Amino acid sequence: MKKIIIFLLAVVIFLLCAACGENRQGGSESGDVYFLSEFVLPDAEYGEFYKFDLKSVKVLDENGKTVDKTVGIDSIIWPSGKKTKLAGTSVKLNEVGQYTVNYIVKGTDQIFEKTLFCKDTQGPVISLGENIFIPERAVIGQRVILPEGTASDLSGVEGEVTYSILDPSGQEVAAEAGGRFTAKTAGDYLVTYS
Repeated sequence: MKKIIIFLLAVVIFLLCAACGENRQGGSESGDVYFLSEFVLPDAEYGEFYKFDLKSVKVLDENGKTVDKTVGIDSIIWPSGKKTKLAGTSVKLNEVGQYTVNYIVKGTDQIFEKTLFCKDTQGPVISLGENIFIPERAVIGQRVILPEGTASDLSGVEGEVTYSILDPSGQEVAAEAGGRFTAKTAGDYLVTYS
């Protein structure tokens, strides 16, 4: 009977120790609990190399006092759901949307999530075909040929380019196929590529 009680006592102690180990998940090896100072990640622009400012992030103890610990970036979860380990302090952002940035207190296993928003606020670049120019002058009745335009974005997506032509009175001029129109009145014509 004494052996059974000792065995049961050993099992209970083992289970309690295992439970304590599970409760420390997210804590440091020493059992200390840390927090990060409040900060917000500035929005990012699509296609840029985003540099994380780790020096301004302070590690705090449970009383809110700054401690001699530093933070790093453990991983980043992209808007598409892919997870990337970050070796340095910058990353090229080539997805638009909400990123989850996992900060880690160095020397611990404590992870803190922060949200980073990436937007594409820069419009596409419109370019005209090489060696083709828009004529500066035409005479009444002359057929004017507009160069074809192309649009490309940082994402690599190419869009359709349209154009509108306004005559000197502000009336829209119908264009023929291939970007041709006939100058019917004297004055400045406005050509807009979109």
